[in-house]
Amino acid sequence: MGVTIIEGRGLSGKDSAGTSDPYVKIKCAGQVQQTSKKYEVNSATWNQSISFPGILMNQYELESFELNVELYDHNALLANELIGQYCIGLSTLYRNLNHEFYKVWVGLFHRDEPNVVTGYLQLSCFIIGPNERPPVHSQDEDFGNEDAAIDSDEDDESIARRIESIKRAQGIMQIGNPNKINKNFQMTVVVSKLEGLPKLDKPIMPFVSARVNGCVMITLPKRNG
Repeated sequence: MGVTIIEGRGLSGKDSAGTSDPYVKIKCAGQVQQTSKKYEVNSATWNQSISFPGILMNQYELESFELNVELYDHNALLANELIGQYCIGLSTLYRNLNHEFYKVWVGLFHRDEPNVVTGYLQLSCFIIGPNERPPVHSQDEDFGNEDAAIDSDEDDESIARRIESIKRAQGIMQIGNPNKINKNFQMTVVVSKLEGLPKLDKPIMPFVSARVNGCVMITLPKRNG
């Protein structure tokens, strides 16, 4: 499995100046890794790739494990503060084209305010099985012919857009938040009853976890006598 954290935009400020010192923590199958830290920003570019080698899963674990991406504000003295997170089911990732998400934008959510976007991350990730190769993309795949010579017949607006795209491709500039069309929906999940749990030698405390749009919420554990 591999994850590339590309950039973040519109990140909520946790410091008194309205900025943050962000870094990304990635968790998967009991492994935890993180990116470098950026300082006093609301937008940041990492372009940092992280690999999770040697993860062994059976079919049940593939269906239940998640890739958890968490964005934190670094604090030198106090505990680091969560800005937002996004979760991707490994089975969802594996069933996607080429077993990957490539340069996708995701909105980050905080568990205390699941309806508020606390920032955006652009990332790529893939998961491969035995005897499979990681996906490969050409360097100019994302930009097509945007870096071609500018046509003198183009109007000023088209030329400006082309120059902006070239600069963005070269990592020269940061732009605003990604264009996302957000629609407000309300979803309610009612967990009424659970039956047929296995009988074990000691009591268990089951709970239900639900993931919607990358935001995970769980019920309170219930003791099963």
